Amino acid sequence: MNTFFTCEQKLGNTIFTFSQKAKVLSKSPLNGGLTRHLSHAVNINCMNGSYECKMLGDTYEKDLAAHVHALGLSSSCTTALSTAAWTELRAIEEVCFRDLTVTAVVTGGIDSNGMHPGNPASYYEEDGNYEMLLSGTINIFLFINQNLTDAAISRALMLCGESKAAAVSQLLLGSCYSEEIATGSGTDGIVIASNLCGTRTLTDASGHSKLGELIGKSVKSAVKQALLNQTAASGPRQFLLSARTARYKITPATLWEFYIEYRKIFNDFKISFEMPSLLE
Repeated sequence: MNTFFTCEQKLGNTIFTFSQKAKVLSKSPLNGGLTRHLSHAVNINCMNGSYECKMLGDTYEKDLAAHVHALGLSSSCTTALSTAAWTELRAIEEVCFRDLTVTAVVTGGIDSNGMHPGNPASYYEEDGNYEMLLSGTINIFLFINQNLTDAAISRALMLCGESKAAAVSQLLLGSCYSEEIATGSGTDGIVIASNLCGTRTLTDASGHSKLGELIGKSVKSAVKQALLNQTAASGPRQFLLSARTARYKITPATLWEFYIEYRKIFNDFKISFEMPSLLE
């Protein structure tokens, strides 16, 4: 069991507390980058208990800080990610080898915001101003019970992203903005924490290392389970015609329009439908 952190649920948010000094690499605007002074990480449900996402500050960083303060935490010692996914549906995957333990905690849903690299953008930042981020996010919190060098934790971040993309593409989940297979959403987040007080310091997190193997296994498994928990995304769902054709913008409505347009040809082959529900 990974004793490097504890996890608790509060007001719809997940709070991670480090039991020892942590080196943290976070993509969050709140204490993002590489730090060594943080005591907490939080996965925030930005829906505020409703089905509407409301900003609590005029910037994303201030919004996160407001959520953190509401949880009774110091914004100077906390990093946070937000998501429209239900944090209660998080998936946890822990793998071990000898004295090395890697734990991935993931929430996710990309049915409304799945993206493939290079897809059309959804906003443009100018002078720090941009539109509210879209819902549909995969947030990954990765906890490693040993110390990592700065280079190793940076490599772990790269491998974490690759593992997330592999999990999504293996499920054949489509982009919402093109006909490509998605690799994640446009608002995905990652926080990696390693134990500065670990019994050993690891210098390599490449795919060839045991650490890399554990990161890949834990993240891929947790991402798939989180997507299953949130949106029922799974291998069996991909056998549904509607799921496989959605990225081509083929829906029951477009199929009905096609049928109406070529109804005479269908009738020649004695194929007829009286209403869209019969076609479905």
